[in-house]
Amino acid sequence: MEIKKGKIIYNGTTKKIYPTEEEGLIVLHFKDELPGTQSKVKNKGNVNAKISRTLFTFLESYHVLTHLSDSMQDNEILVKEADVIPVQVVVWNIADKDFSKRFKIKKGFMLEYPVVELYLKNKDVKNPMISADYASAFGHATHDEMKEIDSISRKINAVLKSFFSRRKLLLGKIVLEYGRSMNDEKRIMLVDEISADSTMLYDSDNGLEFFSKFKSLAEAYRVMDERI
Repeated sequence: MEIKKGKIIYNGTTKKIYPTEEEGLIVLHFKDELPGTQSKVKNKGNVNAKISRTLFTFLESYHVLTHLSDSMQDNEILVKEADVIPVQVVVWNIADKDFSKRFKIKKGFMLEYPVVELYLKNKDVKNPMISADYASAFGHATHDEMKEIDSISRKINAVLKSFFSRRKLLLGKIVLEYGRSMNDEKRIMLVDEISADSTMLYDSDNGLEFFSKFKSLAEAYRVMDERI
């Protein structure tokens, strides 16, 4: 699809965002940089864009509304603009180092039931954990919207656990973001990305964190690309 990009409007740690000449559509450009560093990994952006395209399309087949519109070049996807809700949803299935430290449980422990956490996306207050009541009290989303977000998040987690399991991967954690569609319906939809940067995956054969078994990150991303 031929789309003309405008001047960059956002430059984050893992992505750049560009406007387009098409009303209501923007471009997500996935970068090769590692979050929080200036290091680059060859083809990381291509792999993350491909994973996001694949998983958004897969979720759409399960009636999960996403902002995906179309594919572009290797490291870019075309998405619908959304009224983004500044709440990050984290769904846990396996205790990683951070989770085990917070709750004094064994690292790698398989949780008997998924744990859903909410974080306010506000760097000025260090992105604190919140409840759905905070999101509603601050005017970011209604109670009904937060209930819907919780339900969608649990559905996404269940669907993707099965998806990854068929590829001999365990979904330990997933980070999700939502927004409202810009049309009159104002429907809740999944936005941003689902990629190696927003998931924690483990090898089902040995239970090790996926990226830990590779000598280079470039090799790890190449193998993940092949698996997914």
